[in-house]
Amino acid sequence: MIEIKTVNDVAEQTRLGSQNNLIINAVENYKRIKEFFEKGRPDVAVIQIPPNTPAVIVGSGSSLDENVEGLRNWRSIIFATPQTYPILMSRGITPQFIVAVDTSIEDVEPLRGEGNAFTTLITHPSINPAMFDAWKGPIMFMQVNFDDETDVLFRAMFPFITFNLGAQGCVSNMQLIMASALHLNPVVMIGMDMQNTDGRSSATRWKKVGNWRYEAIANPRDPAKMGTTEIPIVMQFYRLLLAVIWKGTGINLFRIGRGLDLIPEISAEDACNKKFPPPKEHGQLVKEIDDYTIPEGVYGSMTDGHVDMIEFAERITVHPKNDKEKEHAAHWTKLPDGKWRRSI
Repeated sequence: MIEIKTVNDVAEQTRLGSQNNLIINAVENYKRIKEFFEKGRPDVAVIQIPPNTPAVIVGSGSSLDENVEGLRNWRSIIFATPQTYPILMSRGITPQFIVAVDTSIEDVEPLRGEGNAFTTLITHPSINPAMFDAWKGPIMFMQVNFDDETDVLFRAMFPFITFNLGAQGCVSNMQLIMASALHLNPVVMIGMDMQNTDGRSSATRWKKVGNWRYEAIANPRDPAKMGTTEIPIVMQFYRLLLAVIWKGTGINLFRIGRGLDLIPEISAEDACNKKFPPPKEHGQLVKEIDDYTIPEGVYGSMTDGHVDMIEFAERITVHPKNDKEKEHAAHWTKLPDGKWRRSI
């Protein structure tokens, strides 16, 4: 068993494990992806949508249960994920795009046997190979940049995929960058809670049980956490990245329901009727984002536009603000040389 002594050791082992999976999947997928491109050019870069077309990004936060019905009258672009696709289809709402990034089998199962002419799956070369047999509809590809040596490898393997998108913590953040690249504006986020509310971390999942019938999968609450709101550290990181992305794109961004409280809230009815307030003045937006502190322990400025996950973890553990953070911090000891040691 390998002894993990520092937070950097943890990061390195996680990185190497992820790299191996990404490379193995890419090699296995190469032949099938090449065949897709021999039949056409399924590259996200060729997507053409009229500029300033509104779009909705659907996250899987628990507030989606309360608000998803409001999308029935939405008549424009919808981005979903493998997890939210069945939630939408169970209400008769068909998304135009599903963006699949996670390489686990959990992203494959909701799409098994699914597919229609109106929904395109957007994914990358290192997706789980089972996805190509599971999804029966159109597929397009992008390159996901992981900021390590695999980026060079994948560009050499798949030079015909020209649309590049950096990994941004969670799929919804990547969808916001994609929407900006496709000149979609404004953008409405729904189910983008990035928090746990009343003991639930996600919306109720649905699964297909017949040709046109879906049923809900049990999603019990933790009774001890009723009336509480938690923002786990990883979701704080997602929020931080979302704020930085928003500042970089300057897109006219709104939210339906819970989410990053910096983002103006809009009702589903107003969104569907295209009653969007004017965007914030960019200088004011930048100031608000730079001054923003995410609840429960984010420290330092966001002005550099780049946050290292390890530095972020150290910031959280260096300055515990409450008992929960103190408990987390107790697992790490900062050594005189600046390295971290974890108690296992």
